[in-house]
Amino acid sequence: MNLPEELELTRLEGDQAELAEQVASAELELETAKTETAQFQRRYYENVGRLYAQLDELDAQIANLQAGCSPDDAAAQAHALAMQEQARKSAEETGLIEAQPAPPLVITPECKQAYKKAAMLMHPDRGTTEQEIQRRTLLMAQVNLAYERGDLKAIEKLMLEFGQDPESIAGNDVASKIVKAIRRIAQLRRRLVEIQQELEIQKQTEIYQLKTTVEEGEALGDDPLGNLVRQIAAQIAKATQMLDAMRSGTIAPTRKADLIESVEPPVVSEPPSSQSALGSGHTKKLKLALQPLAALIGLESVKAEINKLAKFIQVQQERARHGLKTPNGLSRHLVFTGNPGTGKTTVARILADIFCALGVVKTNKLIEVDRSELVGQYVGQTAPMTLEVAKQALDGVLFIDEAYSLAVSESGDDFGREAIDTLLKFMEDNRDRLVVIVAGYRDEMNTFIQTNPGLASRFNTYIDFPDYTAPDMQKIFLKLCKENDYLVEHAVNNAILDSLEAVCKVKGSRFSNGRYVRNVFEKTIAFHALRISSSSRSRDLSNKATLQTLTESDIREAFAAVAH
Repeated sequence: MNLPEELELTRLEGDQAELAEQVASAELELETAKTETAQFQRRYYENVGRLYAQLDELDAQIANLQAGCSPDDAAAQAHALAMQEQARKSAEETGLIEAQPAPPLVITPECKQAYKKAAMLMHPDRGTTEQEIQRRTLLMAQVNLAYERGDLKAIEKLMLEFGQDPESIAGNDVASKIVKAIRRIAQLRRRLVEIQQELEIQKQTEIYQLKTTVEEGEALGDDPLGNLVRQIAAQIAKATQMLDAMRSGTIAPTRKADLIESVEPPVVSEPPSSQSALGSGHTKKLKLALQPLAALIGLESVKAEINKLAKFIQVQQERARHGLKTPNGLSRHLVFTGNPGTGKTTVARILADIFCALGVVKTNKLIEVDRSELVGQYVGQTAPMTLEVAKQALDGVLFIDEAYSLAVSESGDDFGREAIDTLLKFMEDNRDRLVVIVAGYRDEMNTFIQTNPGLASRFNTYIDFPDYTAPDMQKIFLKLCKENDYLVEHAVNNAILDSLEAVCKVKGSRFSNGRYVRNVFEKTIAFHALRISSSSRSRDLSNKATLQTLTESDIREAFAAVAH
């Protein structure tokens, strides 16, 4: 018996069982979310959706009367058509009319070829054991469903899974079992990531957020759906009154502005949005997204700038909701300037959550890259690389660290500028689906932005990240200690602050701030470990207080060892 292999197999089987349980829990959470969302959607359509459909139908009839009295008014005709389409969609969604049949699906030749290959590879008749036949039958059923949808990627993925089946490995010895366990663990991890991604997408849907908002209100004793029903009913009453007045000739169905002046109460205003009527789910999400920003050590000027930006976006959204004009050409892209270790990447991650909470982007994903992931080494590589990264960031935030390096090339090539041009075009084509944050040293970033007029016009919001003060860095050090179960006595706190103040007096223009503090912390715990392990008292290694407590000598040695 090979004991190390047996132990490794036992460990892997334990990991496999744990992962399988996580996958099962995640699948249950996902199915529960889907089921509860579907139930809420039915409830919403029955209580609210039908009223919205009724209101949309009334608005369509009003628009038709207006268009009929102004046959030469192209805007009125277009508005009438738009309102008719909206009314039709609302009626379809609530089941008041039968949905129009979807156009027939066209199966591509590539999909047909993949299906043939999958059928030849996976057909149940090719199975040699009962277990293998069952597996092939299940997989082919999934292949058939994917083919009916014309989903080429799903078919290719199923073929890949078939080829990676752990059970297909011959042999039942320990080595074979280890390989099977490793492959099964990889499959389970992929499945867990897929479920988590699907769950996140589910939670980002408007109907799920509505469900959450309604449930929160009901838990507090409110009646959010009832309030919304009453608001829509009031709108329906106004629309009905308007339509009756127009049909009876009490008022002439001319321009909308004339109608507003002719009738009390006024003509139909925009129907209340579900989110605003239910207490604004965006507002609650924004408060949650801003909490990590407030919890950051220091960076007060950065926090103030981001809070101002969030408030500005909120005000513009409310102006738009009330039909007021908003400035054209507002850029949501940002420039972060400052030295390393000042929290630029951390704030970018938080800002992705804030933008998602505000509805600026659909998801809170943040794609972090630098020059190496955007620029190729040879002609023809850069544009595809940049496009691939930009597509990954769609509906989220793209964060480019040391972005100034795109405009500088040690080899003399112009590939970085090609990346800039490619990115600018993609940003323009997807202006409502992408936020880009570029970051780097102050002087270099100012020069970088001025190298291309397109950059200067799109990146007009700058947030500067100042160096941390000595007290801020002391707080960061103590936070690292707390997170890693180390203790620092009060007297040692003074030694930390004194050392940091001395460093701040002689630091260079490229001081690494938080990274410097982390380096000092890592050196400190290394000197601590060396000290107690070298002690002549063996009980030091079994004493919890000794294992946790950092001394002044540990601190002093660490600062002396770390260059700044």
